[in-house]
Amino acid sequence: MKYVLILSLLYKKYKENNGKLFLHLNDRLIDNISLSEDIDLKSVSYKCSIADRTQSWNGWVPGKFYYYEIESNEIDQNDINKLHIRVENDHNNYTNGFMTKTSYVAFSSICLIPKHFFNIETIARFENRFRQKFWNKIMPRDYQKIQDKVSFDKWNEFITGASIKRGKWPLINWPLCYKTRKNQSKEAEYLEHIGGSFSIELPVVKKHRIYMIRQKEFYGPPFTVGESELHNLIGAIQINNKKDPWINITVNENQRSNHTKD
Repeated sequence: MKYVLILSLLYKKYKENNGKLFLHLNDRLIDNISLSEDIDLKSVSYKCSIADRTQSWNGWVPGKFYYYEIESNEIDQNDINKLHIRVENDHNNYTNGFMTKTSYVAFSSICLIPKHFFNIETIARFENRFRQKFWNKIMPRDYQKIQDKVSFDKWNEFITGASIKRGKWPLINWPLCYKTRKNQSKEAEYLEHIGGSFSIELPVVKKHRIYMIRQKEFYGPPFTVGESELHNLIGAIQINNKKDPWINITVNENQRSNHTKD
């Protein structure tokens, strides 16, 4: 079975200095990325249909996605595997104890997905199976009746709580833990700026017969709320990579460069 490793991030360059990102799976070097230009958010929209179901989405995604195909035999069959991300990015205007400008990285998505999930019929089948097998264990009985009777805020609070405990596969769980060059442990939220050099280590485990990134402190089955998480992620990837798209794509070329700060 083939897998797809996806990495998306924002990057702010400082002057003419290029940052570097090294991506390893266990001892294998997957890529050595030179961060030579800013990566900002851009506005995109898409729509896809299957049978009587239509999924549409509008939002902001990083202007560049990194996409790698990996054979399952490249992943150790017995032990917990490790995805390593190392960033060298010590570029700033630090002088005499003061710093006002710096280069930084901000992560959006780090995912490992079976390649055959790049098919909308497969996505629908797996999502239905996850809902049928796990939904009743996570949600209260007669959840639709409960949802109708409680406020949106209360319902959203319950959904958010379940997601924090179990994660929203195939997305990673936030905050993202990383270590600085001085070996200090820190955490970053979604799209939070990380300056300087640092490293990330994420476990890749086999769960429900597929490999996935699952941080140890989170438990339970993959958890998708409706169809949106997986559809939105695959849609964003297809927009950026244009690899056999199964979606009708409308890309708004608005660049949100003012999202980032010096």
